[in-house]
Amino acid sequence: MILAGVCALQFIAPKFPAWMDWTLAGYALKYDDGHSPITIHDHRSGYYLVRAVDCDGAYLSLYLTKDKKFLKEIGTDLNEEGGQRDGDSPIAKNLPTLKTGKGISIGDTTTQVRHLLGKPTSAIRDRLKKSEFKLTYRFITGKNDDAVTYEETYSFQNGRLVEIAFYRSSGD
Repeated sequence: MILAGVCALQFIAPKFPAWMDWTLAGYALKYDDGHSPITIHDHRSGYYLVRAVDCDGAYLSLYLTKDKKFLKEIGTDLNEEGGQRDGDSPIAKNLPTLKTGKGISIGDTTTQVRHLLGKPTSAIRDRLKKSEFKLTYRFITGKNDDAVTYEETYSFQNGRLVEIAFYRSSGD
């Protein structure tokens, strides 16, 4: 009976690809009582970490970026510090790391990222800014209303990793 239950779980639980990661800069791509929306500004590095949640957790994202234009687009107030994500202002706090759980680090090259994660789902060079390049890894589980999409995007400038974004969306 127990063996049948274990076998059934193997068919229900998706097998995630080896590249898939769940942590960025020491924070989890997760939403529950211990993992709320938050924006942190690390003054040492100049990086911001944002965990954003929409539609009661159906859309979850984790960003590590210095892009202030992007931060303003998602509603972060860069003129104030001290609040949770709900307050739209960053918390001044040192991030424990500028790495993913898989060891990808700000400053890595595209070769280093590909070596650690494998072949990306897509690799796109910006037509206008030739020095900008993105590697995207995407995985979809389920179908139709039960589909869950996981995506990791690694953005490079002049051959070095400058931004990381993790996404999870369900019910697309």
